[in-house]
Parts: sequence; structure tokens; C-alpha cells
Amino acid sequence: IDLLDDNTRVKALLLNHALISTGIVGFAIFLAILFSLLLPGLITKPIKALARTVERITKDADYSYRADKTHDDEIGCLVDGFNSMLDELEERETALNHYSKNLQSLVEQRTQDLEAAILRAEEANDAKSRFLAKISHEIRTPMTSILGLGELLAQTPLTRTQADYLKGQGHSAEMLLHLIDDLLEFSQYEAGKIPLKPTPCQLQE
Repeated sequence: IDLLDDNTRVKALLLNHALISTGIVGFAIFLAILFSLLLPGLITKPIKALARTVERITKDADYSYRADKTHDDEIGCLVDGFNSMLDELEERETALNHYSKNLQSLVEQRTQDLEAAILRAEEANDAKSRFLAKISHEIRTPMTSILGLGELLAQTPLTRTQADYLKGQGHSAEMLLHLIDDLLEFSQYEAGKIPLKPTPCQLQE
């Protein structure tokens, strides 16, 4: 018995399946190539944008810049974290600048107060020196007169008691005159009118 069959239909089905399979594989390869071209761009583009923002902030030292968020994915979370960090840095920089300005103003105010206090101290010192010089001269004049009158009085007839009193009065007047001279010299020292000269001396004396 010979069995005969026409395999044209089978060949057509095989060819049809082969074409469909080839089309599916080709479309899959096309999609794979398309994703391989687009996917890196989708990932690297926001990262490059973030890198440019970092470079700009570093160059300009301006923390007001913010990175643009394009997607709500992991990269979007990274951009949010980066912007939050920039917010904190900007707040700290603002606070630091404010504190620096206040500190500078405070230092300037304290410097002005110190200069004013130094000026007042110098004026008071000058007034004291002028007062010492003037009062010393004013007191020295009558003291010289008292000593002179005492010398004249000593040349007159006196009792022993009167002579002792006059001697004590003259000694006290001379001591007071030396004290006035010391005050006058001290005021001249402060005025810079008498140069100081170191000389050897006996400390006990």
C-alpha cells in the first residue's frame, strides 16, 4: 500500500511560523537595542545634571542653586536629598553671615568705646598734670615767703621757746617745700619735660 500526502500545507505552516518567530525575535532585538540606547540616557542625564549643579555651586559658592527633579525614582530621591542638604547649608551660611556681621559691628562698637575711654583717660591725665603743675607753683610761692619771713623773724630778739618753735616751723616748711617740688617734678615727668637718667644709688639711703 502506498500512502501519498501533499506536504504543501505543512511547508506553508512551517514557513508562516518561521516568519512569525523571526519577526518576534527581530522586534525583541529592536526593543532591546532601543532600550539600550534610551535607558542609559534616562539614567545618566539626571546624574549629569546633578553633577553640573554641584560644579556650579562649587565654582560660585552660592548655595541658592537647586537640582531639578525629573522623576520620582531612586535618582529623584537622590536629588531630593541633595536639595535638602543645600537647604541646610544655605541656612547655616545665612546664620554665619548674620553672626559675622553682628560680631563685626560689635567689635567696631567696642573699639570705638575703647578709643573714647582712652581719649577720656588721656584728657583726665592731662588735666591732672596741669592741676599738679599749677597747684604746685601756687603753693610753692607762699611757702617760699613763709621760709623767708621765718629767716627774718629768726634775726629778731626771741626767747628760747620762741626760737625752738620757729626752728620747728622752718623745718616743717622746708619738708613741705620739698614735697611740693616732688609734685612739680612728677607733673613734669608725665609731661615729658624731664628726661629720666638711671644712676647708681644706695637703696638703704
